[in-house]
Amino acid sequence: IFNYDMVTFWEKYLDDIETSLTEDGLPTMVAPGKRKIGPASPDWGTALVQIPWYLCLYYGDDRAIQQHYPSMERWMRHLEDISEGLIVSEGLGDWCAPYKLEGHTPIPITSTAYFYLDAWIMSQAASLLGRDDESRRFAELARGIRREFISKFYDSSTESYGTQTADAFALYLDLIPAGRRQAVADS
Repeated sequence: IFNYDMVTFWEKYLDDIETSLTEDGLPTMVAPGKRKIGPASPDWGTALVQIPWYLCLYYGDDRAIQQHYPSMERWMRHLEDISEGLIVSEGLGDWCAPYKLEGHTPIPITSTAYFYLDAWIMSQAASLLGRDDESRRFAELARGIRREFISKFYDSSTESYGTQTADAFALYLDLIPAGRRQAVADS
């Protein structure tokens, strides 16, 4: 998306996602396609939120956000519905980690991180569209997810979230306790 003119590709893919929605209006695991395989997992359905945002971020065009905002909102309600205490335990997780890496990243870490990212993006997207109340609501949701993520997954004795994937995800999304960024990076 940064190096190539990918607007038409991603716009078409977003339309494919929209035309493959479940009866509940959720993205499916396979889009487009006749094999919908049910609602997308949190780590797959996040595309419906991330792609419009990155199109806007990299190309300065908010049309994809405007067009897909209702579906993005529905996706967020779904994530809120399946979360328990703002932790999402469904998903695929880090199912294809390099074989030499030690440890297994639990699904709730990756799915909850995507939930946080989606809430943060929705706050920014809503603000961009002038939906200030929604922007504040999503910002508060993101702050709550961040608090719960750190509380549930951060191990202060090891300065880690348990695996390289978990630490990298937490560093990338700033899901790190105050003042502990370098310690997590070192772990």
